Amino acid sequence: MANEEEPQQKLFITDSSKIYEDMSPYYLKETFSDIQLILSDKTLHAHKIVLAARCKYFESLLLQDPKQTQIELINVPSKAFETILYYIYTEINLLKRDAFPVQEIDVFKIASDWCKINEDLDNLVIECVRFPCLTRNEILNVVWPSKVVNNEKLLKVLTTIENNGTKETQRYVSEQFEGKNLTTAKYNVKVISGLNTTMLFEATKNDKDGAYHNEDDKNGITVDLAGVKCFNHITMNIRNWWIGYSIEISTDLQKWHNVIDYSRYKCEYNQNLYFEQQKARYIRIVLESSLARIGKFQVYMSRNVPTIHNQIVCPSSNVITSETDIDFWETSPGSFTTRLFLNQPYMISRIKVRLQFYKSISSIGISSDGDLEEVELPKHQNLLLRFNKRIVIFIRIIGKLSPNKTANDYKQFLEDIECL
Repeated sequence: MANEEEPQQKLFITDSSKIYEDMSPYYLKETFSDIQLILSDKTLHAHKIVLAARCKYFESLLLQDPKQTQIELINVPSKAFETILYYIYTEINLLKRDAFPVQEIDVFKIASDWCKINEDLDNLVIECVRFPCLTRNEILNVVWPSKVVNNEKLLKVLTTIENNGTKETQRYVSEQFEGKNLTTAKYNVKVISGLNTTMLFEATKNDKDGAYHNEDDKNGITVDLAGVKCFNHITMNIRNWWIGYSIEISTDLQKWHNVIDYSRYKCEYNQNLYFEQQKARYIRIVLESSLARIGKFQVYMSRNVPTIHNQIVCPSSNVITSETDIDFWETSPGSFTTRLFLNQPYMISRIKVRLQFYKSISSIGISSDGDLEEVELPKHQNLLLRFNKRIVIFIRIIGKLSPNKTANDYKQFLEDIECL
C-alpha cells in the first residue's frame, strides 16, 4: 500500500504592505536585538537585518564584519540619529514634523551624511531641513562646503537670513511648542472616546464635572492632538475619587506605548506627570473607576524636567502644599494622629518636620499602598528624616499637640512639614 503523502504545512506571512507596521515595534527594543549602536551619550539597540536592508552605510559596515555586535558613532548627535533610526524602522519621515527638538544644523549633518551614501530621490530628505533656521555661519562653514545643496539655493537662504535675522529663537524647531499647552483650541485637538468629554480641558468646579469613561471601556478617554507632536509633560486634575490610572500614547491608534502606569496607586487632585520625550498623536487615559472625573487636561513640551525613576517623579522641592489632603483624629488623651495623602506617587528620600504644631512626635510611617513602614526618628527638636528613596503616597504622624493647638489648625501643620 502506497504511503499517503503527508499534507504540507502552510506558512502564512504578514501582508508585505504592512511591513513597516510590523517592524516599528522593535525600534530601540532589546527584543531580538543583535547589534548595539554606541553614541557619545547613550547606547541604542538595533537589528542587523533591518539596518542592512534599509541603509547602505550600515550594510557596508556589517559586510566588513558580519559578527560584530557593536558599531561606534561617537560624533553623531544622539537626538538626530534616533530620528533617522526611527525613519529606518517605520519610514515615517519625522524630519517634516513641526515639533522636532534637535538643532537644525544637526538635522542637516545627519541628512547630509545620509544623502552622500543613499540615493535621495527628488531631494526628499535634504528638502526637509529648515535652512532659514540656520545661522549665517552654519550656512557658510558647514552647509556650503558639504556641496549637498546647490549654490543658488544657499544664496537665497543667505538673503532670507540677512533680511530676517538669524532667527535664533528658531534654532530648535520644537521651541514653537515649548511651554505651550498643546490641547488648546487653536491646535484643533479633539476627544474621540470617553464621556462628558467637553469638560476634559476645563477646570473642574465640583465632583460631577470632568470627563470619564465606563469601566468596561478599554479605549478610556482618548485625545487626538491633530498631528504627531513632541511632548514630555502632562497635567490634569482628578476629582471625586482616590483612584489609579494609566496613560498610553500612539501614532496610529493601533500600537500603544505606556508612559504612566499608576494603576496600583491612589491619586487625586492635580497630577503633574513627566516622562522621557515622546512622539505621538493620540493620548489615552484609562481610569480604574468610572466614579472619577478628569479635568484641566494639558500637554506640554517642557525644557526643565525633574529626575524620573520608573515613571515616578523624584521631586527637588516640597511636594506638600495647601492642596495636600490631611486627616486628624485623637488616638488617646492629648495624642493625635495625622495622615497626609500626596496627590500622586513620588520618589521621596527626606521628610522634615518643624516641631511647632506638634509638641513631640512618637512615630512616622510612610507607604505607597497603605501598608505603613515606620521610619526611625532622630533625637533632636526639628525632625529631619533621611532614608533610601522610595515611593510614597501616604504619611502618618503620631504625637502630642503643642499647647493651644487643635486639629482645626491643620493649615499651620502643612507649613511645618517638608517632603522631597
